[in-house]
This record gives sequence, C-alpha cells and structure tokens, in this order.
Amino acid sequence: MAAGHHTAQSEKLKSGLMALGQKQYEKVHADAIAMIRQNVKDPVPYCLLGTIAADHGNHAKACELFEQAVNLEPENQDYQALYGRALTTTGRQAEAKQAADLASRQPFNDAFTADMVGVIFSRTGFHELAVPCFERAVALNPEPANFHYNLAASLQFLGRFDEAETSYDETIKRDRKAYRAWSSLVGLKRQTAEQNHIEALAALFDELKDDEDARLHLGHAIAKSLEDLGEYENSLDWLHKAKQLKRESAGSNQIHFPELFAAVKTYSAPINEVEAGTLEPIFVIGMPRTGTTLIDRILSSHSNVTSAGELNAFPGLIKSAAGTPSNLVLD
Repeated sequence: MAAGHHTAQSEKLKSGLMALGQKQYEKVHADAIAMIRQNVKDPVPYCLLGTIAADHGNHAKACELFEQAVNLEPENQDYQALYGRALTTTGRQAEAKQAADLASRQPFNDAFTADMVGVIFSRTGFHELAVPCFERAVALNPEPANFHYNLAASLQFLGRFDEAETSYDETIKRDRKAYRAWSSLVGLKRQTAEQNHIEALAALFDELKDDEDARLHLGHAIAKSLEDLGEYENSLDWLHKAKQLKRESAGSNQIHFPELFAAVKTYSAPINEVEAGTLEPIFVIGMPRTGTTLIDRILSSHSNVTSAGELNAFPGLIKSAAGTPSNLVLD
C-alpha cells in the first residue's frame, strides 16, 4: 500500500475517533456508512463503527467490526490495537495478546496507539511488554496524565517501585484529581509523620463529594496512611467514610449479588498426591486481594515451577459456554 494512502487512512481514522470522543455518534455513523458505500474494502469505517458499538456496550459486535478491518489490512498497527483492546473487553485474552504482538512489530509513531497496545499487554498480564509501550507513549506525548498512570501501574506490578512512584507523581502533576494515582502512590510505601499526603487527600475527598469511586479510593488512601501512623480508630472511621457513597449506591446496582453468589457454588475436589517432577499444573484460586499473587510468586521461585501468570482461561471458557454477548463473565 502506498505511504500516502496509508497516511490518508490514518488521518481519516483519527478524525473519526476524535469526533466519537466528543460523542458525535450520529454524524460518524453516517460518515462511516457513506465510506462503505463508496468502498466496501475501506477498513476505516469498520473501525469507527466498532468504536460506536463498543461505546454502547455491544462488545461482541465491536469485535466483529474490528476483525473486519484487520482482515482487510492485517499489517495496520492501529487496527490491530483497536481489535486487541476490544478482545480484552470480551475476555478473549489470548487473541488480544496476539493482536498486540502484531501491532508492536512496528515502531510506534502515535502516542495513543502505543498506550493502547500497552493497555492490551497489561490486561493480558504481560507487564514487561507493556512498559516499553507506555514509555514510548510518554516520550511521544508527555501531557496526558493517563499515559503516566498506565506506565506507573505496570512498573508497580513488576516491582519497580521507585520508577512507579515517579510516574504516579507525574500523573498527579497533570491531574491533581487522579484519585487512582493517589491511592496507588500511598500504597507504594509506609507513610510517616514527616512524609504523608493526608492533608491533600482530605481536601480532595471533600472536593469530590459526589464521586463515589473517588471517595472510595481517597478514603482508603487516608485510612491506610493513618494505619501506618498507628491511628487505628481514626483509620477505621475513614474506611467507613470511604465506603458510604458506594454502599448507598449498591441498592441501585443491576447486578444481583446474592443470586450471583448462590449460582456460583464452590466445589472442593479431593486432593490426589502427585509425584514430584511431573508436568501437572498447579492452580492458585482465590478472591482478589487475598494473596494469590504472593502464592504464585512463592511457588514460581522454585526452579522446577514456571508461572503462567494470572490467566483468564476459566472466565473465557465460561463466557464461551454461556454464549453471553456482554463484557461480563457472569450476567
């Protein structure tokens, strides 16, 4: 394909995505249909229609449309990135990783695409591959706060805490209301009387009084800081404050958790002894934040054990068996 044609396609895609970012759905939809009528093999309109479908919760349709674009031009980095991101949303992680691999074969010249591919790698558990993508995104355009946040999160996962701290600081410099960055920053190290962020966190907690997610993160960060300082009763009070808005909104949540948990029964299979030196898989299963990652790292530190990472194979199989078109594993 000629370079000029590829550049024109890229500009057309960027223009359409920017319009979608401004919620101009009807206009972009009409433009995309007109493009297809003019040239049914033009991949750009399929990407735009896929983005509209994703934005409206139709993730299965979004994957189909992005796949159509990729089939028309498999070597296009932008199309592979958009397709991979959609695949992660529907839990098709292995295919998403493959799309990210294909996208990253070429040097990144666009910060947004570099960040998107980094997100795919991080969602699929390949943080060591995500970091160079995020670093490239930041190098190409250091202004967006979320580029720095994404880099920080992957650095933290890899145990590169000093670098993660720097990137979280860069996030907050660009967006002082980036509550997830504040929460992660406080979690990196023990807070002290001489060095903590309690005053700034409390001011932001009051400022974002109607944002349940912000207050949850900020309140937990304050509670963690106070716990580090030995102020346990005050810490517990802040935990209650942090959860108040979220608890009040739980009644309107469409997910019926009691019925959901009743449907998902835990089955404890009998444990059979396995001889050492076999290739039997070891499954580490647990709810989030219960130490599963720590157990994985302890086991994989043995020379005869290799970690496969935190896989989404079982959720993917459940989705496949259920045939659900939503982005939820269970619905």
